[in-house]
Amino acid sequence: MKTKRFLSFAILLGVFLPPVIARAQAPTPSPTPVRSLSDNIAALSQRAGSLLPYIDTEIVSKLIGWFELLAWVAGNCLAGFAMLRIVREDNGAGGNLYCGSAG
Repeated sequence: MKTKRFLSFAILLGVFLPPVIARAQAPTPSPTPVRSLSDNIAALSQRAGSLLPYIDTEIVSKLIGWFELLAWVAGNCLAGFAMLRIVREDNGAGGNLYCGSAG
């Protein structure tokens, strides 16, 4: 019974002790140089400029097909509603629907 208790204590000690021992004090980091607001804005604009090709290849090129389909559907709906408006204006009896001028 004592060996079992000693063995479980040794296992617990072996599991929980190494992280405590491994925590040595890290050296203090050297302070980073302080940049002005204009330097930060310039660095941000350079980073944004370098990301534009990535955005173009990864996002826009994959969505452009869906945008074209959406534009095609919207254009066809607009053309259909314009035709229905012309038909409604003169109850379908005018020449505006066919030749584009009042006949």
